[in-house]
Amino acid sequence: MKMTKFYFFALALLAAATVSGQYATAGQSPFSASGSDVLFTSSIGGTQRGVITVTNSGQKTFRLVTRNASGTRIEVGPSGCSGNLDIGTLDGSVINGVQPCTTGSFRTNGSQRTYVFKTPQANQSGQFIFWRLTDAVREINNVTSTVSDGVSPPNTSVSITATLGAGQTIKNRQNMYIRYSDDGFASSFIVAMTDNDDGTFTGNIPGEGLTEGETVSYYLLSSATSNANPITSAVTAANADLRTITFNNNGGANYSFAVTSSAPVTYASFNGKRTSGGVRLDWSTASEVDAAFFAVERSSTREPAWETVGRVTALNEVDGADYTFLDTDAPPEQLRYRLRQVDFDGAVHYSTILTVREGQIQPPLEIWPQPATAGAVRIRAAGREGEVGSLYSNTGQLITTFRISGRTQYLPTVSLAAGLYLLHIGGEQPVTRRLLID
Repeated sequence: MKMTKFYFFALALLAAATVSGQYATAGQSPFSASGSDVLFTSSIGGTQRGVITVTNSGQKTFRLVTRNASGTRIEVGPSGCSGNLDIGTLDGSVINGVQPCTTGSFRTNGSQRTYVFKTPQANQSGQFIFWRLTDAVREINNVTSTVSDGVSPPNTSVSITATLGAGQTIKNRQNMYIRYSDDGFASSFIVAMTDNDDGTFTGNIPGEGLTEGETVSYYLLSSATSNANPITSAVTAANADLRTITFNNNGGANYSFAVTSSAPVTYASFNGKRTSGGVRLDWSTASEVDAAFFAVERSSTREPAWETVGRVTALNEVDGADYTFLDTDAPPEQLRYRLRQVDFDGAVHYSTILTVREGQIQPPLEIWPQPATAGAVRIRAAGREGEVGSLYSNTGQLITTFRISGRTQYLPTVSLAAGLYLLHIGGEQPVTRRLLID
């Protein structure tokens, strides 16, 4: 049988000393689609993943193709670079190819399976892992825990439940794991979850060692074991990224909870958003007893250690109170905030952790087109939703007020005569812009 090459290729991107690229497969259908490559997708930790479902029997041969820092295409084959290496018993093992190689190839065993390939972050190693699943890939759709209001007592285990996608109850050799850390993932731990045979998995973050004031971050991942290679295919903290098939990390923010004993403050809400002046935090309490103040703490991926960025005096209201804090020095990257609530006797308690997404701050108030005809003026005041906008004549006469949506909206200017007007938004960060109607 004539061998049809089946390969992975990378479009190399050179960034500092690290090379990353787009992997793909090519070869016999379904490893190619209408003669085109089947691209891999980005996965966790810079790895990439390819999923190919084989619905007909018959062996498939392939090579890897990688590109070096200069973009040169290099084929990768099995050790010795001669003949075909059957990889049917190597699923779950790390396979290291040799390069360059244009004569030898890898060969599947011809089974009808869902093949999952993972490649490491560096795309010049010729290294990959593959698994043969007996059914479609399972996705982790929902994550719940026994944590209440984002807080768990010290030395208390936390139960985590993963819910798979609709109808994904058929066993396919995928297993679920919890990866958790109490130091911002400078180090981490892996816990295997139990299959409940109903589309859910459960597992526990052990309470031993969880001490007052710690923040525990975690996410869920799936991998697959190999009956032929159970030891070498085990998931550990060191290899978790490469061995991850699917994952749910809360959109990149990770799930988390604070380890603290019962606090004298009961929180009703804790929210944050980016504004033109920085990150605004709003929180409400349902009750307060002997609370002295709130220290606002911030951390990020770049600076994982918690830093105190402000302090707000507690009103100590029995029926609760509302608070606002503006972090004017907040960087544009993704940030995490928590409240360190201190009692009059010096006892410390922590709130749940709030994640504020990264992003460039939008201009405080945009108006277009300028000049414009009446009825055609659009405005956008990002991060100001719910605030009140006021339109004045150039002599200071109030013409109308309206609610800011925070998104693009039309200004109510249908009856305006030609001339100069002023648009004003109040609040903590007041802003005024000129508006010209022709």
